[in-house]
Order: sequence, then C-alpha cells, then structure tokens
Amino acid sequence: MNAGIWHRAGAWLLRATMVLGAVTGCGGAPVLDCAQQPQDRHHGNAGCLVVDGGRLLMVQQRITGLWALPGGTAEPGERAVCTAWRETREETGLEVRVGELLHRFDNGFRLYRCTPAEPQQAPSAAATGPGDALEIADLGWLDRHQRAQVPWRFEGQRELIEGLVSRREAEGERR
Repeated sequence: MNAGIWHRAGAWLLRATMVLGAVTGCGGAPVLDCAQQPQDRHHGNAGCLVVDGGRLLMVQQRITGLWALPGGTAEPGERAVCTAWRETREETGLEVRVGELLHRFDNGFRLYRCTPAEPQQAPSAAATGPGDALEIADLGWLDRHQRAQVPWRFEGQRELIEGLVSRREAEGERR
C-alpha cells in the first residue's frame, strides 16, 4: 500500500476529530446559543468589546495584518446581538455573554459590551472556526501600550475604543 494514502487518511481523521470536538463543545465551557443573549430587535453587522483589567481582546486580520475587535457581517435575518456573539466565538473561540449596546457607528455596525461566559475561559487561536483560520492570523489581550504599537483596521475608531476601554476599567470590569 502507498504510505502517502495512509498519511492523508490519518491527517483527515485528525481534522475530523478536531472539528467534531469543536462542534460538540467536548471538554470546553458550555456552549451558549443566541437565544441566551439579550433580546434586541436590531439586525446587522456587530462586534464585541471584551475588556480584562485594561486589556482589550483583539484579533489580527490575516490578509492585512491589521488589528480589530472581534465582529463581522450578519447572516441573513440575524439579530445584531447574535452576530456579535457568533463572530466573537468564531474568531476567538471565546464564549461570551452579550451586554449593553455601547456604540452604533455611522455604517450601522453595532458594538456591544461582552463578557466571557466562563470567568476562567481564555481565547484561543486553536479554537477559531474552520473559515476563520483563513481570516484571523492572531489574537490576544492587548494593553494600552500594545494597542498603541499595532496598526488598527479602523484607525478612526481608536480614540472611541480607548475611551470605552477606560470607562470599563474605571468601572472595575473584570473578565
């Protein structure tokens, strides 16, 4: 038998096992669904502001190398809170609870305050969704100094985001 066939079969089986584990939530925090998020009649693109002691959860776009908050495009008919929840989970592997609407940008994008569903849960690049491995190069909790050093995807939003982070920090928000 050709050893290459067995190597490919083994690699496929490993990927299938990893996907099954991700889909079933095996060994991780309990998976929330969008029905557990606040009721909000708004639809559209959305994202999450997740703060931990002044550090902000951000993702680095693979194609551009620019950094942004987790979030993205709504599925047809999807509520904005569900978009924020789903996109954050897909891009970071972090289960979040979506909170108050913090800001609505001119383009309609809604930014929500989000907190991890499990206090000890940490984001993981290994937990990104299958399509997001192509979209997200890196992720992390960036402090103010680190955020000042990285190129932002939406540079014009930096001042607003920094103000929101400072407000969360002043309120003593913790992960």
